[in-house]
Amino acid sequence: MKSTVLTLLGLLERWYNMNAGDITIDGRPISTFNLAWLRTKMRLVQQEPVLFNGTVFENVAYGLVGSEWEHSPRDVQMAQVISACKLANADGFINALPEVRLPHIHVISLI
Repeated sequence: MKSTVLTLLGLLERWYNMNAGDITIDGRPISTFNLAWLRTKMRLVQQEPVLFNGTVFENVAYGLVGSEWEHSPRDVQMAQVISACKLANADGFINALPEVRLPHIHVISLI
């Protein structure tokens, strides 16, 4: 099932070209949409959590790529990250993490 979802998302985001058939959005072929715009309008939320090296802020801020906040100053991005964590009900969990450096991730407070 996982590979099917990834293949479908790859087709929707036009990472692959189809050999046959069409994918349309509101009756319009996806090949007619601006590629950068199309890719900013969809996201895959993995079932397995994946953390990249860096801080919690840096991990959550990956979600800002392709948004109007991608190149904003850090304080503006931080406000967006805090808001996203609160909306996801993750701020309590994140703020309860110990303020220590781990080998693969560095914790920051979101308070």
